[in-house]
Amino acid sequence: MKELSFYIITHEDLYTFTDTLLGLLTEHDLSATDIPAFIAPVNNSFADFDKSLKRDLSNNLTPLVREADSNRDRCFIGFRMYVEAAGYRLAEGWKEASGRILRVIHRYGSDAYKAGYAEETAAIKNMITDLTEPSLAADVQLIEATPWLNALDTSQNTFDGVWAQLMSQQQEEILPLEDSRKALVKDLRNLLSMIELRATISDNEALQALTASIDQLISNSMATARAQQARKG
Repeated sequence: MKELSFYIITHEDLYTFTDTLLGLLTEHDLSATDIPAFIAPVNNSFADFDKSLKRDLSNNLTPLVREADSNRDRCFIGFRMYVEAAGYRLAEGWKEASGRILRVIHRYGSDAYKAGYAEETAAIKNMITDLTEPSLAADVQLIEATPWLNALDTSQNTFDGVWAQLMSQQQEEILPLEDSRKALVKDLRNLLSMIELRATISDNEALQALTASIDQLISNSMATARAQQARKG
């Protein structure tokens, strides 16, 4: 089966891909396989993604949330990179202090900025709490990283404020778009992997036909994604 690069697929195109895929699955008799067990999670996560996407497309706070998230991502990366660089300074105590701070960052995820909104928020808040403990706060001060940590704290507070505004407008609990997308992509990967596996070891005609249809769908989706990237330059 062809590979679908989810990371370059827009939210809207991911919606179209999943909707089309689920339609294809209903056109083939898969009752003799264990694939239906992998379809159910996709149906559930797609329903969550549908709600998240519709909310974000219609809410004028969504661009503000994304901007606030982008800003805290930059602050997180900047803080981490500064601490890493500080470890190379020859001044007394800097290497050791940098190492202790980095252990805290790694504890909550050096790539936490890539996580969903809720997961990233928890990681940053826990990290800041740890780094304000007296011993670690002294390390932060020693390597002159306080401005970076303060910027991260400010960016997180800004995100919290905009996110709270968005959540206050909801009448039902809806997952953040990035979180619902992450769950959907995970379920899609599991489903596509299982279909590919079963098609490889089976001579089931329905599976072979389904795989061919999915390959065409993936080709179309990737062509659309690459064309959009080209237009963006």
